[in-house]
Amino acid sequence: MDRLIDQFAAARRSLEADFQVIELHMDHGCLLHEFLSPLTNQRTDQYGGSLENRIRFPLQIASAVRSAWPEALPLFVRLPCTDWVEGETWRNPVELARRLKKVGVDLIDFSVTD
Repeated sequence: MDRLIDQFAAARRSLEADFQVIELHMDHGCLLHEFLSPLTNQRTDQYGGSLENRIRFPLQIASAVRSAWPEALPLFVRLPCTDWVEGETWRNPVELARRLKKVGVDLIDFSVTD
């Protein structure tokens, strides 16, 4: 997990390519979405089970990227609003957005695609 966090924090290399914004993609079945969704996250450690546990790794990633990315440049995050399964499994994108704000995310892009 620590190695993955370090790899995401390598976002600072984007500065060398003159990027002015970073968007972390936490939706559409990507790695971080797999941690958020109880459909795909079947872990039994501190990264699975409860909402608190499932958002832990995405928050660690966002915090690491924010630490590596200049405060003067924006950090965006794309979040899922649904898993498109009857019974609605992902109900807490707003809570995660609040926590992402606390670690320095500047904009949340809520995605609802089918």
